[in-house]
Amino acid sequence: HGLKKRKGLVECNLDDRLSSRQKDAIEEVTYLFPQMSPKSVVAETLRVLDIAGEAEMRTQTMKGDLRRQIKVGVNVAKIAMQRLVEDINKSMGPTDEIRENNLALEREVVKLRREMDALRRERTSLKDEVESLRRTVEDLRNVDGRRVRDKSRVPSSEEEGRIRGSPVSSLPVSEELRLGIVAIAEPNCIPDNGRWVASNDNPPSAAITWQWSRERVPCTPRWRGMRFAAVDWGDIIVVSCYFSPSLSEVEFSRDLYELENKLLGVRGYPVVIVGDFNARAPA
Repeated sequence: HGLKKRKGLVECNLDDRLSSRQKDAIEEVTYLFPQMSPKSVVAETLRVLDIAGEAEMRTQTMKGDLRRQIKVGVNVAKIAMQRLVEDINKSMGPTDEIRENNLALEREVVKLRREMDALRRERTSLKDEVESLRRTVEDLRNVDGRRVRDKSRVPSSEEEGRIRGSPVSSLPVSEELRLGIVAIAEPNCIPDNGRWVASNDNPPSAAITWQWSRERVPCTPRWRGMRFAAVDWGDIIVVSCYFSPSLSEVEFSRDLYELENKLLGVRGYPVVIVGDFNARAPA
């Protein structure tokens, strides 16, 4: 803010119209400004202006050099006040700029902290997924390890019962992978709950279990046979079957014919058959 001009005051530039002593007088008033608070500087300057104004009023009837010197003294005080305003503006400007920069930095820090929190959550989630996949791989390796046998001979029924997958090893895999439905060949046992159906033979050759995923697709048992079992899974019929290589030709043909009759009864419906026929087609 500038000072209100008073009638009779003569504009006096610091560099052009003041003597060396007058410039020194201004410096004596203003050199301590940077060390004083703005409130103290304003109070001191107003006090000087008040004294100078009273002195000027008493010189209305004066003539000559004395009155000129007094008027110049008032101009000195005026210039000092102008310097005060400039100094305050200079000191406040950077402060506002620094404050704005600080606020911008604080906002940036908050943003970075949120991004770091998001990255930490993603890292934790990835660790959990990696650990889940690691356990799944270990389970699959254990199952595959039990299935590795000499392929030059046909295993006996007793051996097959030991090396085929079982509910104990399949359940954690199904849960971790969130599988909706699982077909199992020659399970060692069938849990006593409503999410399993198995073939009629004993021990069963095939089984189906379902609803291990978060999306609960409706599933109900449809029919069972000597080497197979089927369910209605949503709009699809899913059949799990396993025909052991140790079956005789008669057993194989009889059980395959039973499955064929069941499939003929659901013509026109989507059917998915999962399993192994170990087919004995002629060469």
